[in-house]
Amino acid sequence: MANRAKSEFLATMSHELRTPLNGVLGMIELVTDEALSARQKDYLQTARQSTEDLLTVINDILDYSHIDRGTLELDNREFDLKELITNCTASYRHVAEQQGLALSTKFIGDWPDRLLVLGDSPRLRQILAGLIDNAIKFTGDGFIKVQASFFSLEDNCLVLNCTVSDSGCGIPVERIHDIFNSFEQLDTGDSRSYGGTGMGLSLVQRLVELMGGHVKVETDIGKGSQFRFELPFELANRVDHVEAAEQGPVKTGGEQARALVVEDNMVNQRVATALLRRLGFETDAAANGEEALDLVRTNHSGYDVILMDCQMPVMDGYETTRCIREWEKSNGQGGTPIIALTADALPGTETSCRESGMNDYLAKPVRKEHLRTVLSRWIRV
Repeated sequence: MANRAKSEFLATMSHELRTPLNGVLGMIELVTDEALSARQKDYLQTARQSTEDLLTVINDILDYSHIDRGTLELDNREFDLKELITNCTASYRHVAEQQGLALSTKFIGDWPDRLLVLGDSPRLRQILAGLIDNAIKFTGDGFIKVQASFFSLEDNCLVLNCTVSDSGCGIPVERIHDIFNSFEQLDTGDSRSYGGTGMGLSLVQRLVELMGGHVKVETDIGKGSQFRFELPFELANRVDHVEAAEQGPVKTGGEQARALVVEDNMVNQRVATALLRRLGFETDAAANGEEALDLVRTNHSGYDVILMDCQMPVMDGYETTRCIREWEKSNGQGGTPIIALTADALPGTETSCRESGMNDYLAKPVRKEHLRTVLSRWIRV
């Protein structure tokens, strides 16, 4: 109830503050068109930039509250992946140069001239911008590098691997997990060196996980940090094809083994489903915990394995697993192997999975050999 009240308060205040701020920006635009002295123009430009900075903070708070309440909806439109990364990085080049920093972009691998994918391009831009902005803030001199590569997955999907590295001050090892906490600052108190709400990296992580990916950080005190995120995307020029399944798991009596994929991200759901079918499973899919629970209760033949996403709307993976275990116990059913699908970015993730009744976990994005390895611990693959 406290979390819900906090989210509702943040959402309400964000909306209420946005209205007068838009009025302020509008009036500044009108005054700028008048005949002004150089000093007056400079004052107005400072006022405009400060107002836009405040509006950015308010937008971040609103996004954060939407994610917290599970009401942020992702877009799914066609866009050019390489073009977006190039343009987003270029928009920060002037700011970086003003601080004496070298900002570069490098595309690793065989990138086509246009790589069209389906997904939420504004949110990807927000993630990349958040990491670049953070790197500029904490890098006194030296460089900031943005590197991007991709690799293909099953079923006409790919995974973007993007890294933002800097030559900044670095992060103490014992504080790495704290930087993804909401409103957390590494440097606290009235004399702290860096401004900001401490919300940027938390929002980046939540957006990445909402889009079905994960983010990791590597750092060295005094030498800099490297933030890397992976995100799955569906190819826009999709070519439907059917490939034969491998010789897969077959139960006693010649019946084919069945699997259930519980995943709210549609790209990840399609990838996991395609991989399981390639490994010889008959596969069902559910977009949230409630759908999964209904399928488990109504599927009389039962499932041989369940892949369970941890973060989902309506009912998350932990609660769903607990409900499945209670239902199995009350109905005298055997314990179906439940494998967590997790971004694996927060400390204690594995412990939370085990405590809820899950048997194993699999890091996103799901890859065929990793899936085969984990499945082989619980079923013949």
